[in-house]
Amino acid sequence: SAGIRYLTLFCFSSENWNRPKDEIDALFSMLNEYLHKESKPFREKGINFSFLGRTNMLPAEIRQMIARLEKENLPPEQEKMHLILALSYGGREEITDAARRLAREVQDGKIAPDQIDEKAFSSALYLPGIPDPDLIIRTSGEKRISNFLLWQSAYSEFVFLDTLWPDCTEKDFYAALPVLCKESGDRAVLRAIHFFAEDERVVKEVNALRAGDWNRFLKLVKESGDSSYKYLQNVYVSHDTVSEPVAIALAVSEWALAD
Repeated sequence: SAGIRYLTLFCFSSENWNRPKDEIDALFSMLNEYLHKESKPFREKGINFSFLGRTNMLPAEIRQMIARLEKENLPPEQEKMHLILALSYGGREEITDAARRLAREVQDGKIAPDQIDEKAFSSALYLPGIPDPDLIIRTSGEKRISNFLLWQSAYSEFVFLDTLWPDCTEKDFYAALPVLCKESGDRAVLRAIHFFAEDERVVKEVNALRAGDWNRFLKLVKESGDSSYKYLQNVYVSHDTVSEPVAIALAVSEWALAD
């Protein structure tokens, strides 16, 4: 509902293999149960799956589930969101595996060392077709990223929440989005604003959004009723390329009005 096209969840790290076996077994049992239960509702909502990490190390039952889910993915034109589950994943391991893959290609004469650049390295990662994350949310009060998407997060924004991951709610999620919404003064908004410039309320709301003044934006949304919602809705449907922050702002406006 927030207009986010790609979401990656860090479910099981490479370091988690050091946990007691009964704990690992319990975690995979819960994951298997969850995927069995939620795969159909997710598919009905247009959500496709990918899996990130050294999945060859996972239990056979989980590997079979992964193969089935990826095989059942909807065609791209029907996809509304892509959910990536990081399992047996570590950022350093991914970089190491990519370097090893490129070294083998050099050894086999497929590429020359001078051909290895950022683009070539990115293409050797586990899921090269997935865009780099715009926003990374770290829960549990920790101020570190714990070996997560080290290469891909070079230009990501970071939000650190004190809330534990199992306790996170929709409210916590939306509270983390202002970092992205600061970018909502993008070209799509600037191109469309003249259509609504006569509405003073909308101008105030959009200026607050573009300035990253999240509290003022929400206050204006609630005061003016649905003007900003209609504005953002028109921006969203009037352009072929609209950034995710615009879609997020649209969803959050709707959420604020319903609050």
